Amino acid sequence: MRRPIGVILIALFVIASSSMMLARALTSPGLRVGQRVLLASALFALLALVTAEGLWKLRPHAFVTFTLWSLCAVAGLVFTRLALPSSGHRVELFGTVACAGLAYAVAALYLRRVV
Repeated sequence: MRRPIGVILIALFVIASSSMMLARALTSPGLRVGQRVLLASALFALLALVTAEGLWKLRPHAFVTFTLWSLCAVAGLVFTRLALPSSGHRVELFGTVACAGLAYAVAALYLRRVV
């Protein structure tokens, strides 16, 4: 079974954006890295790997894991941005979350049709 190029790009995007978000969360100056943050980061990384593997192999659970990953990614984006010390980032938070949510929704609609 051949994978569509869109599915390959989404799988690579999941790995790349998860890596960037984890790096930002673990090196953020305003976020205290404790056991909870490390556990959440490990679970998010595991979910990203399961999602990318499901997309790469076109498994039946790929759409569900992508949807769960995108919800966790938006929540992680909000939490990492709220931890920054400046209050000006809260104003920029809406645009960032809206763009990320729109991109994830378009990708989910595409995956729903393909997978």
